[in-house]
Amino acid sequence: MAAAAGGPARAYQDFLLQLAVLARNDTNLGLTHGDYLLSNMNITADGPVTVYDFDECAYGWSLLDIAVYLYYFT
Repeated sequence: MAAAAGGPARAYQDFLLQLAVLARNDTNLGLTHGDYLLSNMNITADGPVTVYDFDECAYGWSLLDIAVYLYYFT
């Protein structure tokens, strides 16, 4: 999203308008972990990934977990 004329307050309002038009359905909304970081996972070579630490768990946009990961690792 390009920087909006009018500064951060205007950019935030534009962002809220973009969110308002997104479909609210089972594909876009669901249970999110909210803190999906490597420090909250147990990864083994021969087994499944175990995720723990659900204190940030909530119902919301499914992309939240990807956004949190990108925030911390990019």
